[in-house]
Amino acid sequence: MAYFVTALALGVLAQTITPGNVDRLEVAWTYRHGENPAVRGNDRLSFNATPVLAEGKLFVVTPKGSAIALDPFSGKQIWKVAREGEARRSWGASYAKGRLFYGTPDGKLVCLLARNGEKLWEVDLRAGLRQGHLSQNMPPTVVGDLVITGGEVPEGSEQGPDPRIRAWRQADGKLAWEFHTVPRDGDPAAATWAAGSREGRTGVNVWGQCAASEAEGMLYCPTGSASYDFYGGDRLGDNLYANSVLALEAKTGKLKWHRQLVHHDLWDYDLPAKPVLLNVGARPVLAQVTKMGFVWFLDRRTGEPVFGSEERAAAPSAVPGEKAAATQPWPVRPQPLARTRLSEGDLNNLTPEWARECRELYDTAGNAGIFAPWGKDANTILLPGTLGGGTWSGASHDAGRGLLFLNVNELGIIGKMMEREGKWRRISPTRHARFATADYVPCTLPPWNTLNAIDTRTGEVRWRVPLGELPQAKAKGFAGTGAFGLGGALALPGGVVFIGGTADQHFRAFAAESGKVLWEREMEASVYATPMSYRDAAGREYVVVAVGGGGFFPGPLADELVAFRVGGAEKTVKPPR
Repeated sequence: MAYFVTALALGVLAQTITPGNVDRLEVAWTYRHGENPAVRGNDRLSFNATPVLAEGKLFVVTPKGSAIALDPFSGKQIWKVAREGEARRSWGASYAKGRLFYGTPDGKLVCLLARNGEKLWEVDLRAGLRQGHLSQNMPPTVVGDLVITGGEVPEGSEQGPDPRIRAWRQADGKLAWEFHTVPRDGDPAAATWAAGSREGRTGVNVWGQCAASEAEGMLYCPTGSASYDFYGGDRLGDNLYANSVLALEAKTGKLKWHRQLVHHDLWDYDLPAKPVLLNVGARPVLAQVTKMGFVWFLDRRTGEPVFGSEERAAAPSAVPGEKAAATQPWPVRPQPLARTRLSEGDLNNLTPEWARECRELYDTAGNAGIFAPWGKDANTILLPGTLGGGTWSGASHDAGRGLLFLNVNELGIIGKMMEREGKWRRISPTRHARFATADYVPCTLPPWNTLNAIDTRTGEVRWRVPLGELPQAKAKGFAGTGAFGLGGALALPGGVVFIGGTADQHFRAFAAESGKVLWEREMEASVYATPMSYRDAAGREYVVVAVGGGGFFPGPLADELVAFRVGGAEKTVKPPR
């Protein structure tokens, strides 16, 4: 992800780890935060925060919303501000001007003094909004004297908290401005909603993160779908500003331009990740990763696609009251990084058992592919599914090589619509609606996860390699399958790309130029987090990543933050009692 690309320490860019020495990488220290792995309902909440380095400390946030400061070179705990109660995913904190900003599971925005953890202020993000869950799980964006929040809101209900992008003053937490992502009366975008359908509507939220350009004074914010995610008969129209990149003036929140990437979303095709800000020649560009396996390169000045776009015809819906959009936007380049169609020849036939299970599911479907409308009598197989394609982990940019690196899942979903008590809801014959076998093997042929390198100057894919080894397939003798997962890449200037992001408990390093695996290590649990890096005064570069497991996938849970360096001496640090 752009905001996790190489950190700075002592004013020097970390450049020590190279393809020539990465095989000597060892564990320098391991910190265990000591909070029991969080379980909420059927979800096993993963520890997947990326630390932030500032003032000689490494800051991280746990799923319970506890903030911790560590010595970055020993892993020793310096201070901890513990929080009890509700637990949710947290991707970490942001730092600016001596202060640490982060969201909590119970909907608070907290500002601490980075030096000692003293609380300076706390804002209730739910105050004054309609009733329902809201929490800021991603690190809030800091720009100028402001801190920017969006938030996670309900997806299973049409009604809920008002979706807004809000700016708070860093000094005291007072509200500076807000932008309504469900447009209000007087906004031209209100015409993209059927009469009355905006009232009480939730969704259309920035649950990912806005990217900030201090030099331009701009924010670039990705929005999610309108709720309920899978039925839009009660919200006919394109539903701006859902599924859009919004360019806002940072000081005022005024909209400069918008680009909608999914019309009238019926598939939970949120824009999940923070845009990556880069330049193509002298042209300021952003790269937006999507669940559809598309990567959109947009001109930051206008929102126009850099490598072209086209509106392609989309199939109509047969669900009563629904009216799917007649067309959907596709980028000309890069080509989709995940399957967008499905035929019998794509079905998993690696073993007779998997072939039988997958064929039985496939035979229940009436249609399949990207933007396939849900049926009411037969199932639909959606490819890519709700976990991508691309995911919240976004992409990492190597400016020197002109390459953008991102991992892409190949994991579809299956289901159909059923009317219950006057409302249409998606149901599915499988766990989490995955188009997969009972033991969670995808019903398409591998690879089931890939690491991709895109040439930012041309929009062409430079290389694409399988990412990971699915344990269920490896146990039967199949190699190179890729293993679905979450968590992003870190591209170092020395030519090495680090990534977990796989349900096989491994952390790996790849050659930036070729995609060759250079190094890998088995971890206590799967790495569903994005790594970061820094270096010490002696020039030794550290790579640090959270190891949590859990989340949407089977496998063990953990509470580790692990630091690697070339020739590191391993030690484990436990939190003080």
